[in-house]
Amino acid sequence: MAPLPSPAASAALRREDLLRVASPLRSLLATAPYAPPEGSDTSVKSLLASLLPSPSEPPTGGAGKEAVDLLLFCAAARAASAEAPALHWVPEGLSKAAAAAMEEMAAMGGWAGIGEMLVAMMPEAVLPLKAVLKDTGVDANDAMMMVGAVKPPKEHAFVAAHQFRWLLSQVNYPKLGDLCWLVIPCALTALDHWSPDVKE
Repeated sequence: MAPLPSPAASAALRREDLLRVASPLRSLLATAPYAPPEGSDTSVKSLLASLLPSPSEPPTGGAGKEAVDLLLFCAAARAASAEAPALHWVPEGLSKAAAAAMEEMAAMGGWAGIGEMLVAMMPEAVLPLKAVLKDTGVDANDAMMMVGAVKPPKEHAFVAAHQFRWLLSQVNYPKLGDLCWLVIPCALTALDHWSPDVKE
């Protein structure tokens, strides 16, 4: 059963601090070589860039959403590997910078470390990932799919699955048990996805 609602953990992070932390990540991302997968016109690099707070644009969902998006950016960068179909291009320098950025975020928010921050922010971070997995979970060849339905590109699901797995891998028992109400529905949504890359 889900716990009673509590104040959003992301509220502990100020926008000016998020912009400062995101600045070197934006520079490293901009210089990272990238080519969309063959047969795809979806840019995962652009997707990741959209997760970084912009000093030239007002936040659309408040500083809290920007904090969650920055965390999800870092999760994607840390999840990158040669085996990750959507994130294999992420350079090691960006992945290491993402780790350092999370350490800064944890310190700014008053958490004892990255693990404590992740546990606090998981309720805000997992729900949008579950939404992406659900929205992309209908096979384009499914005859029951609604005609004209708009859903995110499959690459977004690949990234969301890697982000979710990485976040989950950072939470240890017994804290993980406290989050079962949150992570089990997301995991089941991933397992129910049509793509083997998401199921894995």
